[in-house]
Amino acid sequence: MHKELDPSTVVRTSDFIGFSGLRVVIRELPNDGGGGSGRRGISSFTVGYRPGEQRGQAFVRFPGTNRPEVQMSRVSAIIPPDRPFEASYAGAAGKVASIYIEPRFLEDVVRRTGISPGKLEGTSANRFLINRRVDYLCSLLILETEQGGRLAPLYFEGLATALIVAVVGQTDSRLPDAGNVYVQNQHIQKAIAHIQANFPLKLTVSELATRSHLSTFHFSRLFTRLVGLPPSEYLLQYRLMVAEKLLSVPDSNLSIADVAADSGFTDQAQFSRHFRRYYGRSPHEYRRHQ
Repeated sequence: MHKELDPSTVVRTSDFIGFSGLRVVIRELPNDGGGGSGRRGISSFTVGYRPGEQRGQAFVRFPGTNRPEVQMSRVSAIIPPDRPFEASYAGAAGKVASIYIEPRFLEDVVRRTGISPGKLEGTSANRFLINRRVDYLCSLLILETEQGGRLAPLYFEGLATALIVAVVGQTDSRLPDAGNVYVQNQHIQKAIAHIQANFPLKLTVSELATRSHLSTFHFSRLFTRLVGLPPSEYLLQYRLMVAEKLLSVPDSNLSIADVAADSGFTDQAQFSRHFRRYYGRSPHEYRRHQ
């Protein structure tokens, strides 16, 4: 009998697929809420994942300890087995997935691949990056769960194995993407925070690099590797996300030109062109459809 965190949010699980080493639970979250593991924690390694854009804020806390809380974003965390934790979120409505990894399966994958993981069971949460590879594998696991495991347990197990390698491999200091990856990410998070707070302004890559205390060349390469998009593309997508939300407001008095300006676009034609490319409709069409 599985112990669910906030069972009222569960819409689908991978239990029917027939593979027990990794379990996917798909949830539809309300805007605000939370849940907890109870005093004994959960017997599996626990990973949280949100497909698509990050919405709102989500935190994981460890009651009764002096461990700092973990904020989930493009950096997530592996919570070890039997570690009590509490999760809370605000402004985070939408689909998320909880991924539970059986310790024996994880240990078997680590042994077979020769990864030298960090102390996954010795910390309250081992941080890792949701990069392109992790994003893609999580998306495939969710898709297979939603489609009823049509490609058989062996395919699901292959995805599960690849995900463990992609995540746990980030803690192996011998690999090029590990070691100081968390320190590097702190630099990039400064740039992301600056983008999100100042997206209506004219922002340049060199300015973002300066705020991150990195050279422009190193910053651009590091940002692309950790986030999965170049800085300029991330800024564009963030502005379009803001515009999409403004267009979705019922009975709004904002004109399309106002939406473009409030989203950081200096030219309505440029805004409309980018919006159609990303959303498949013009801003006018999108508003009418909403």
